[in-house]
Amino acid sequence: MPKTIPGKITTVLLLLFFVQFAIGGYYLFTAPLMALVVILATGLIMGLIFLIIGTIGAVFEDGSRKTVPLIVAGIGAVELILFLSVQFGFSFGG
Repeated sequence: MPKTIPGKITTVLLLLFFVQFAIGGYYLFTAPLMALVVILATGLIMGLIFLIIGTIGAVFEDGSRKTVPLIVAGIGAVELILFLSVQFGFSFGG
């Protein structure tokens, strides 16, 4: 468990990611296009926040306590990649 304030913030962001993942998973099975909207609406902002706060948390933590901030930073990078692939990778009929 992280001890510094940025480390604790990354723990809260990790819980927020699980909520975001649950909402996206729910929409994936009920309304698949809404899942794309969730990715587009939250991917850029949350990806940047996760990446920045995760990196700051990893700098301030030491030892094995760096795992949660590094996981959050990795999730932020994956969310940004997912956002960019959805934003620029799909062609909707054109």
